[in-house]
Amino acid sequence: MCGRSSLSLAPPQFRDVASRQLGADMHQTVWIGQALFKPLYNFSMGACLPIIYYDPSVSDHDDEKLKMEEAPSAADEKNFLIKKENNPIHSSNHVISHKDMIKQEIKEEEPLIQVKKEESSTPPLSKIHGLHLQTMTWGLTSYTSDHHQLHTVKAINARAETLQEKPTFKRLLNKHRAILFVEGFYEWKSAQLNTGKKQPYYIHPKEKGTLMCFAVFMTSKNLQMQPMVTTSLMPAILTSTSDIRKWLGIDPTDDVLSLLKTCDFSQHLSMYEVSDFVNSATNQSSKCVKPLKEIQHGKGSLHSYFKPAAPSV
Repeated sequence: MCGRSSLSLAPPQFRDVASRQLGADMHQTVWIGQALFKPLYNFSMGACLPIIYYDPSVSDHDDEKLKMEEAPSAADEKNFLIKKENNPIHSSNHVISHKDMIKQEIKEEEPLIQVKKEESSTPPLSKIHGLHLQTMTWGLTSYTSDHHQLHTVKAINARAETLQEKPTFKRLLNKHRAILFVEGFYEWKSAQLNTGKKQPYYIHPKEKGTLMCFAVFMTSKNLQMQPMVTTSLMPAILTSTSDIRKWLGIDPTDDVLSLLKTCDFSQHLSMYEVSDFVNSATNQSSKCVKPLKEIQHGKGSLHSYFKPAAPSV
């Protein structure tokens, strides 16, 4: 279940949405591994995704230090020297802004979904010290012990019902809880005509924003990994600020597992049919999330073919 999801927001837009939904200013938070994140309409296991976790023992200074140890392309709001290789015309070093680099990295065949900023009279959000933003690999992975190289993705989902039974996940519940953001996810349902084909659906929040999903994470010397927690074969979704704060550990709770309840689908989620274009994980345009009805009635469809021609003037 939930093997494919969508997160097409560019980094600045992601910070806007995360700030609004968390009720905390995430614009000042250092994003470790930001350059590894590429907005995608159709990501699957092994994708590099941003998560937010809470650890007051790690300071902003520590995050800044980690950030500066990354490759130059991963540092925020700085200018970088980019050497044009194998091109005598561009053999010298050129300065390119980080904003331009982000635009190059997230360039798609179609524009990304834009989040319009709305003016508000509400007071500015404050930063919660101890909240951290980091890009991690979706799924627990196995790797070679000699070179720490990624080998295979073993699991992308952790069942809430068995979290305390699985040794791998049980130890993560204590101090390695996080939130994974997605704009929506895909599910496939058998067609009514018993054709053997399955119809893909896109499931998304009723209100604007993203779905905030329960996640746990683990780190090794060279890898950071995070599976999504699921309940009743769908993502375990956080729907209240109070639950968010308890899950992350900002506010104390005696029973963290009680937070892992199934989301009320009719109250918080909507779904619609999409085309089989999404079946291939290599397809990453906005067509993945476009309603099937719009595609069927669009240019090149039978509907448009048989549409009466406009009267000549």
